[in-house]
Amino acid sequence: MDDLNYWTKRVLTVSLSDSVRTAAKLMEDNNVSALVIVEGTKPKGIFTQRDLTRVVADGLDADNTAVSEVMTKDPVTLRLSSDPKTAEKIMLGEGFRHMPVVDNGDNLVGIVSLRDILRTRKG
Repeated sequence: MDDLNYWTKRVLTVSLSDSVRTAAKLMEDNNVSALVIVEGTKPKGIFTQRDLTRVVADGLDADNTAVSEVMTKDPVTLRLSSDPKTAEKIMLGEGFRHMPVVDNGDNLVGIVSLRDILRTRKG
């Protein structure tokens, strides 16, 4: 496996004003556990199953709560040129399951998951 192509290029996104229900439906329909919240092409947050659990536990209205209210703001990102060992170190050190991947202009180009990292160990 090419070390620079271990992350997923297909990343699902929503905007800051989209509702939690919209985000949850997109996650369910695409069988993913994280979305990146973008403004233009820049990641502004990440919304995961953990965030969705918090919404339910706090009794928030999924139709009337913007994803920007419950997302993890200003997510740590991974540079396009980073190798899997760097990604693994950051993710395990910070307790992340997902991290947006950005180019040198901080534009979103993908997402890396712990599952992606595990795949690099099989090769």
